[in-house]
Amino acid sequence: MEAVVAVIAVAGTLLGALVTYLFQQRAADRAERFASAERRRDERRDSYAAFAGACAHYRRSEMDRWHRSAEDPESEKHSVAKEESYRLRSDATEALFRVQLVTKDAELCRAASDALQLVGQIHDATDAADCSERVRVARAAIDRFVHAASDSLS
Repeated sequence: MEAVVAVIAVAGTLLGALVTYLFQQRAADRAERFASAERRRDERRDSYAAFAGACAHYRRSEMDRWHRSAEDPESEKHSVAKEESYRLRSDATEALFRVQLVTKDAELCRAASDALQLVGQIHDATDAADCSERVRVARAAIDRFVHAASDSLS
């Protein structure tokens, strides 16, 4: 009789250990999935913020480029502004590629591409009023991207 009780006690202990292991494994898997989803969300957020920031810097450089060209298109200041604009366009394009890599949202990618394209058109303005309008339109496009990005992170 004591042997049967001992076997039942050992079997119960082993069964309890197995059940505990299975529950702990499920909890660990859930925690890992959650952490992985949070890392992906953080990466998307960082990519979206970097792109919006790069576009804002590029927009400012495009405005400066237009103003330096309006003052004197042959000046050294215009050449420097143009080079800075090229550099910041490259940075913004790189940030766009990162956005495209971290999201499958076609509408968000389209909003990002539109923003970059509209910022790049600022220096082609024909006069100060046209420049101001292009700046406003580019800013609105960046804002649309930011709102769409924010919605996709919710």
